[in-house]
Amino acid sequence: MHNSYSYIQMKKIGLALLFIATFGLPALLLTKQIDLLQFMSVGTLWVVVSIILIIGPETITEITLWKASIKRDVQAAQEIRIEVEKIRQELACITKIIVEDAYILASVSMLAMGGDSAARTRLENNLDTLSKFAEPIKDEEDKWWTELQGLFANRPPQS
Repeated sequence: MHNSYSYIQMKKIGLALLFIATFGLPALLLTKQIDLLQFMSVGTLWVVVSIILIIGPETITEITLWKASIKRDVQAAQEIRIEVEKIRQELACITKIIVEDAYILASVSMLAMGGDSAARTRLENNLDTLSKFAEPIKDEEDKWWTELQGLFANRPPQS
């Protein structure tokens, strides 16, 4: 998997460029705004660049314009996906640790202060939001929160 933000943006730009090359350039050619040589050169370049953006530039090993071929390194694409997944799992683990530490520290502080407060509510809302990144599967998230809340038996469960 690619870095989701940049890959999605590149794909959108590639699709927009392909759309323009497919529909915009022929319209300009038919209305005599550009000549055939400009149409062919710009169209070829835009189609190649849009394909590169759509399939992801890091997996391309060779581009040959006069043969109209693009070769992808499938192995490189798979390695990139595996590495990105490992990084995602590491970030989820780090997020989980941060949420747990914040929950434990906040719970101890709240027990010491006693009672509810706006700060507690806001902190719990923030921790709830963060926990969705740590455990994106709802059942796993619920199980994790139950285990975490079990550390403080005298505290009422979160809703």
